[in-house]
Amino acid sequence: MDKGRRVGYKDLSRREVAAMLVHCAYFRDLAALAWPVAKLMGYQDDRSERYGGEFWAPWTSVHNVIPKTGKLKELRVAFYLRKDKHPIMATGPAPRLVIALRGTLLYLKKDLKEDLSISGELLLESERVKECLILIEKVIKEFLSTPGRSKDEICLAGHSLGAGIALLVGKHLATSGTEIDTHLFAPPLLTLASIASDLLHHASGVSPNELQVLFFNKLTDRMKESGVGVVVTDEEKHSGVGTIGDAIVETFGKRDLDQEWKEFQKLRDWVPHFYLNRSDFICVHYITYYEEQNHRRVAATRHNIDISEQGIITRFFGGDAKYINNVVPSANLYISKLYEGRHLKAHSLKQWHKFTNGHIKLKESQARLLSGYKDHTTERAMQYSDHKLHDAGHQLHDAGHKLHELGRSVLSKGRFTSRGRANFS
Repeated sequence: MDKGRRVGYKDLSRREVAAMLVHCAYFRDLAALAWPVAKLMGYQDDRSERYGGEFWAPWTSVHNVIPKTGKLKELRVAFYLRKDKHPIMATGPAPRLVIALRGTLLYLKKDLKEDLSISGELLLESERVKECLILIEKVIKEFLSTPGRSKDEICLAGHSLGAGIALLVGKHLATSGTEIDTHLFAPPLLTLASIASDLLHHASGVSPNELQVLFFNKLTDRMKESGVGVVVTDEEKHSGVGTIGDAIVETFGKRDLDQEWKEFQKLRDWVPHFYLNRSDFICVHYITYYEEQNHRRVAATRHNIDISEQGIITRFFGGDAKYINNVVPSANLYISKLYEGRHLKAHSLKQWHKFTNGHIKLKESQARLLSGYKDHTTERAMQYSDHKLHDAGHQLHDAGHKLHELGRSVLSKGRFTSRGRANFS
């Protein structure tokens, strides 16, 4: 047995449950001839497959809500209902419903096309993503229609491309008032602007911020030459890309940004879980983004929130990207140091359920960009503790009642001698 490897299914965390069921979504969708690709990408995992088969059942029986398996494969989504024999986790019962979204399968053109749309921040324009969002919303509504069920029994999870879609779904649900426990494994934050900036930085030695400032200065100059009025002072030209971007947005997109800011504020109390690795270039920008925000030590406002440079560029060329995209005001970050310097391995899903926290050198942190955040996690934990105490009280009361009945039974059959022994006639 390898050191640091998790075995069995006792005391699982929600992270491990979510990661293994996303693995099961990969197993379902892999074509028979695709296993060499699966092995290369780390999608094979016997422990996850056994876990899914033993303790979970695919939810496919909802008439006119959940489509046939072929359609679910096309949408990359799977719905799993917990079986009664599932062991209790360290933090309480396992979720009753897990919605799992797999990532990219390299031999599927539609997956690759949506990977490219992420780089231009256009994932939400995908018809397949829109269809997936509508389906998940319907399934959650159907699940909650059963008396006694609550949204706390639902878990939404995704890996890579699937994590990007899960983030969009979770944001949509949260702004509508339904905050779902969401687990995002290696979500992509990789745009054309960031890729170009990183490549030019390595080639020229110029810092990414200086390159971005240079690009946006050129962009504003071209806009002025075309007769488009945008006011950028000399001081702003040298103060950073954020200031230049702000000037462009305030000129052309103020109304859209105001609306996005209102939606951003609605997400304040929804806290998705981000599982990241510094050696994974696909998701590492989430680490740098939230670290920079935490270092500021001031709450985000409409006037100091970071504007996506890719959003500005995409809009300039006619796309419908957002200015505040792919980030949320509150997040729990879990950073793995496993596979340091090994980029492909660092993107793997296995590290999040196969090894102990000590083995992956897990570092946890929180990001709370807006003031007034309410910690519902603590509230739920206290409710679960109260529930357990309530159950324990009932059990103690039942035991006392049984003991009382036993005493009455003994007394009815005989009397006690002075030495304390029952004397039966």
